[in-house]
Amino acid sequence: MGLTNHSSEERLFLKTNRAMQQAQIPQAGLEEKIQFLTNPDSYSERPEQIKLIETHFSIVVLSGNTVLKMKKPVKTDFIDLRSFEARTFCIKEELRLNRRLAPDTYLGIIPIYHNYKGLNFRGEGEIAEWLVKMCQLPADKMLDYRIKNNTVTTEDLMHTAIILSTFYLNAKPEIVVWKNLRQRMEQEVESYKNIVNELTNKTDTARLADTIYKSLLDFIKNNSKLFEERIAEGKYIEGHGDLRPEHICLTNPPQIFDCLEFDKSLRIIDPAEELAFLAMECDFLGAAWVGQMIIDNYQKYTLDNIPSTLISFYKTKRAFLRAKLTAAHLLEQQYTQSDHWEQKAQKYIQLGHNYLLHF
Repeated sequence: MGLTNHSSEERLFLKTNRAMQQAQIPQAGLEEKIQFLTNPDSYSERPEQIKLIETHFSIVVLSGNTVLKMKKPVKTDFIDLRSFEARTFCIKEELRLNRRLAPDTYLGIIPIYHNYKGLNFRGEGEIAEWLVKMCQLPADKMLDYRIKNNTVTTEDLMHTAIILSTFYLNAKPEIVVWKNLRQRMEQEVESYKNIVNELTNKTDTARLADTIYKSLLDFIKNNSKLFEERIAEGKYIEGHGDLRPEHICLTNPPQIFDCLEFDKSLRIIDPAEELAFLAMECDFLGAAWVGQMIIDNYQKYTLDNIPSTLISFYKTKRAFLRAKLTAAHLLEQQYTQSDHWEQKAQKYIQLGHNYLLHF
């Protein structure tokens, strides 16, 4: 019987009683949500196999052809996801932003409900968390996989370049002030150097990092006109923010996914930097021709003739960033006994140093 069949006093009583019952139900914690998401009984289709992937910010659950992604209640220097409202906003932004370049992959958002019996997908109780629902993309069609297995085709890259070029051409130019941009870039470069020097033990790595640091600052100082021209031409747009080979799936059409959703300022970018980042990662994997072909086709389709020195600058800057992020793993307890992350950071530093020859 619905509330509409009761008197106003009865409705108030039932509403108050229900609220009191809900208030007595303890909030579900992260571990309880993970247990729920990894339990086949939670799903009407009862998947035979469930795979859990945990990142710094997310819990990703793969079941059959479906992927569910939940934000973790974490806080860092640049993002605070401890509140339900913050996680909900981030989930909605992830859906909106990724549908720009991966519309066939991002299906929507769905809630987990919580009542006195526990968590459920049936709509019983209050919403405990929002999840992004996605199609599971084939691992053997990821660009990084194809590079490692030497199965990338020029047709794949042309399709990818067309999608990116169309995206950049249709994007609304963002208002960027050179003084602010310059300050931000200088601060970024400073932070990269400090962390790389602090976390890597090799003196030669620190020496190369210092050379990169000085060269990047000199380029920023001596090329104000170049940056100002890019701003005046409306090149700065809201881009992907994290354009790497592992975020490109060479399906038909290609799906470019997992953009940087938590900070718009990090997505305000010149396509020259975004494409240079992708090309640098392809260089890192030993396939320089892949990134260069995408850049060449972008310039062909958009008539945006990016100076080669600017590409080299952005490649160096992004290699420095990746060295910082990679070296930061050395702060995590589970990696302190491994040389993997330090060696990877050193490889990024060496790669960034090699680009200095082209400044």
